[in-house]
Amino acid sequence: MIDYTKDTIEISTLYAESTQFTTFLHEILHGIDEFLGIKLEEEQIDKLARGLAMLILDNPDLFEDQNWVWEVVEDGKEEDNEFQE
Repeated sequence: MIDYTKDTIEISTLYAESTQFTTFLHEILHGIDEFLGIKLEEEQIDKLARGLAMLILDNPDLFEDQNWVWEVVEDGKEEDNEFQE
């Protein structure tokens, strides 16, 4: 569950790690949906979360070299964020 007042996401540890990961992505997508006002249906969020989880978990080599991600993040800090309202 995502708690917007505390800026936290709570995930039950009663489930398998892959389910916890999918749930984490699900809640992140809810946050993005809320922030951007997309108004996705719950089924759409479920499908997107499962698809992203499958992509990430089934292709660990895809994210082997993540240095480029951090370079983009650092560059983005210096520029205006086009997604902020």
